[in-house]
Amino acid sequence: MSRLGREIEKVVRAGNCSGCGGCALLGDRVELGLSSDGFMRPHVDEARRQDRSDDASEAARFRRICPGRRLTAPARTPQMRHHPVLGRYVQAWQ
Repeated sequence: MSRLGREIEKVVRAGNCSGCGGCALLGDRVELGLSSDGFMRPHVDEARRQDRSDDASEAARFRRICPGRRLTAPARTPQMRHHPVLGRYVQAWQ
């Protein structure tokens, strides 16, 4: 798996991916699609990998732009709610 693929998988596995699509703007290797639990999540098309220097550059840009790299998913609490599209949340403001 590519560096970019590992970085993205780490964020998704930690439950920190919001499906914002920022990573899909890095290049045509990253696509958003519905996950098995019904949320938009990124997927890296490894067949489109060009070379290792591009991969390292994309991984570095991903680390800078992904909000999920800077967050830790909150532990489940009685106050936590579940939105059918957005997933778990504690509170939202408008």
